[in-house]
Amino acid sequence: MLFVWDSAEPGEFGEFVNDGFKLETSVVQTAKKPVRPKHANVELEIRPLDFMNEYKQVIENHYLTRGDENAEEYWAFWGENAISYLEMIEDGAGLWFGGFV
Repeated sequence: MLFVWDSAEPGEFGEFVNDGFKLETSVVQTAKKPVRPKHANVELEIRPLDFMNEYKQVIENHYLTRGDENAEEYWAFWGENAISYLEMIEDGAGLWFGGFV
């Protein structure tokens, strides 16, 4: 389950913790359009992923760069959640960007 607050302080979460949920916080960076850095690699194309056709490459890249003994579990995590990410994209909840040379 995921709850999101759009402020620095979370809302009321005490009852969830009392019911056995764990409160975790994280910061997510978002952008409507990436900003090109001052010394950009001009050969690098940054674009939204065609998630339906490229998600397997995304999973494989994460798998290959994971670098720990739990990489197989990470592959399973991505495989199980790919549909959820695709649904979020289709619902307009964001895009995934990739860099291509």
